[in-house]
Amino acid sequence: GYLIVNMGFMTGRPVTFALYSKLIPEKNQGAYLGYMVAGGSAARTIGPFVAVFCYYHIGNGMNTLALFGSIATIMIMCLIVMFTLWSSLIPSLSVSVAGDKEKSSDGSVSFHRSEGLSMHVDKANGNVSKTSSA
Repeated sequence: GYLIVNMGFMTGRPVTFALYSKLIPEKNQGAYLGYMVAGGSAARTIGPFVAVFCYYHIGNGMNTLALFGSIATIMIMCLIVMFTLWSSLIPSLSVSVAGDKEKSSDGSVSFHRSEGLSMHVDKANGNVSKTSSA
């Protein structure tokens, strides 16, 4: 079990930080990533003491259920919050380009500049394609 937890931590933490840094504005990244690191450190510091306290002070065979049940409850609540806020977690696509702008009926936008640079933004799936005809 210890090996699986360590492997999950080593692979999950970098992915979590990468996703988190893409979701928050650049201006606040340092502060929010700092809060995330501080929260994880506090959980790893205080968590074992809380677990030992709960294990030895909750009797009648309920100690294991209390520990794992509380963790499962927290995980389920986090999943519910994530699915509830999912649409607000997707970063918005904003493009500002000087030049001629064409909008098609499907909602995609194309920009053309006189220097031969063109950009096409497809809002349906969030693709941005750039072409240069120099």
